[in-house]
Amino acid sequence: MGVFAEDETVEKHISSLFGRCKWQAGVIVGSVTEKRHYAVAVIPTPFEDPESPGDFASLDKGWVVLHAEQVRQSLPGGLDIIGVYLFGSGKVDYAAKLRQLAYAVCRGGTDVETSQFGEGTDAVPTRARLAVHVCADTKKLTCRTYEIETPTASARPTEWKYKSFVSKWQTLTCGVDVSATVDLTAPRKGEPLQLETAIQASLQPECARIADAAVIFGEGVQLSRPSAELPETPIVKATLFVPVGLGLATRGVDPIVSVVANVQLAGELTGLAVVPPKSTVAEGARALKADLVRSLQARCLSVCRGWDEDTADEGGDVNGSAAVIQKAVARLPVRVAAPLVGPILLSDYITEGDVEENSDFAETIERFQEVFGLHVDAASIKPLETCAPEKINTADMPILSASTTAHTTAATQSTAQTAKCGDSGGNNTMLLVAATVLLVAVVVGALLSS
Repeated sequence: MGVFAEDETVEKHISSLFGRCKWQAGVIVGSVTEKRHYAVAVIPTPFEDPESPGDFASLDKGWVVLHAEQVRQSLPGGLDIIGVYLFGSGKVDYAAKLRQLAYAVCRGGTDVETSQFGEGTDAVPTRARLAVHVCADTKKLTCRTYEIETPTASARPTEWKYKSFVSKWQTLTCGVDVSATVDLTAPRKGEPLQLETAIQASLQPECARIADAAVIFGEGVQLSRPSAELPETPIVKATLFVPVGLGLATRGVDPIVSVVANVQLAGELTGLAVVPPKSTVAEGARALKADLVRSLQARCLSVCRGWDEDTADEGGDVNGSAAVIQKAVARLPVRVAAPLVGPILLSDYITEGDVEENSDFAETIERFQEVFGLHVDAASIKPLETCAPEKINTADMPILSASTTAHTTAATQSTAQTAKCGDSGGNNTMLLVAATVLLVAVVVGALLSS
């Protein structure tokens, strides 16, 4: 397995370092398939203290991991952090530190989340991740891979080639309307309520429903053919069918918990993913589902930070409290995006008010500059939920409720709401079964009539 590195971004960035930079470390963004690694971009980790950058030996692992998490939140589905790199003198013993960073950064990546989205061994093609050193003295590039699931695994030399390929990748997109009540459970005795952790845990049933969803791409790709290739078009629209009420049942979540507050979360999610040409239906579905989960979690974190800031301004507990949380009815932030390279877009999340009132996107521009070192202007930033980027039309995308079922017909929506609001026990179970059978019948009828 070799590495294809995009020449427009990766080669251009590395070549620019010679003669102007003493050392630099960062993360490699890309995609991993069964045949090869695709390195789409290298993102330098900012110096923790710009006025005193120190050297590579003083680089803090936690700082690199924190930066990697911020990068990961902005990536579309199909992309993740696939390795780390170092530019510096060949006289420095870099191998041990690079290995340490690769394990720390990549083990927490999207592969852990998306392993539930695949089918069998197709879920994770390989866990080999990259550690790249570029010698500032000789310009030699050394690429090694590590199996990060095996801490004692030895490094393997890997071929690295520059090539232009991103422009040929496909963009996958879908629309999902989320309207959910998130229950926040009581923390352990004597501990403060960690708002972000509580919401992330409470989102697991919604994430499970996304994982269980059936996906249809275009009009001619059948659900029964996960190995079929995606339609050969630059933009492929998808429809998601979310099962009714299966999130809790299939994941074994205990419904008997001590709930201290409820948070009303509502908003539109635009799913966005990129995949190499000739990707399969299973690979496309996995990328889109991973993006929806990542996007939902990132938006909720954005809401949490807003609450924490408001509470701190009022002199309250910045960890959150039931009294503050119970008053919150939040509209999920809007997804805005800016181009990185080719069809690949980076995302940020801002409130609807900021979209309507401010057209300069000052905070988003600042964030892209700090996290990615990317210079963008306001004209290149587009809100995906209200104003789709060029060539991506979200106006006629299918809309469904992640907390009930697809809005296929008024009858299925009504049945799902009845099942959701019904009493517990045998009647509730029968309603859920009836709603599921009705939904399957509607989907099959739509496929046969197409």
